Amino acid sequence: MTNTCLEIKEDVEEECAKYGKILSIKVPRPSGARSNPGVGKIYVKYEDSASTQKAIKALAGRAFSGRTVVATHFSEELFDVDAW
Repeated sequence: MTNTCLEIKEDVEEECAKYGKILSIKVPRPSGARSNPGVGKIYVKYEDSASTQKAIKALAGRAFSGRTVVATHFSEELFDVDAW
């Protein structure tokens, strides 16, 4: 990961931690010549669904790094196998 990517991940982690315990954060990166549909997105896995819902409500529509946050639920099973 580049410094910018690490900085963004740290910023996201700091903000998202306000809503509950984070188990994992994933920031998909381009993989060679193949496109990766997860690039440009950040996936956060919380310890419980209540934290997830609090984060979605608080973060959706906010601006971050010049972009509007779109916060939605993502399947835990897909998260665990990087199936963006």
